[in-house]
Amino acid sequence: MMGKLQLLRGEYDAAAKLLIRAMNTVGDSDSSIRSGLDAIHALLLGERVREAYSLALELASESVALERRAPSRRHDLTVQVFAYLREAAQRQALTADLVTECAHYLDRIARQPPIEFVPPMPLTEM
Repeated sequence: MMGKLQLLRGEYDAAAKLLIRAMNTVGDSDSSIRSGLDAIHALLLGERVREAYSLALELASESVALERRAPSRRHDLTVQVFAYLREAAQRQALTADLVTECAHYLDRIARQPPIEFVPPMPLTEM
């Protein structure tokens, strides 16, 4: 929670550190992945792009592992979100706005019946 507060305050390096720590220590896989997504956001806003890309790739693998351990419609959609973010990172097109949109989607499917994931923007060759 402190990491999210630091993020809102614009203290991106401190936020990233706290969110990565939360991601690595929280006992719930869903919460860990969500903290990681916030950490990616903080890293991008703090202009630590390579670290954000690396974390996006790591979380894409984590989401696949979660889906294999505990299959569910929501976990499958989470895999789709992180596959999209992984591709954006690989194309060097990952932005804070993309992460924000994906975070809003994950929050929505956590509270409501899941709806299909529609990427916020198509990823084209740059």
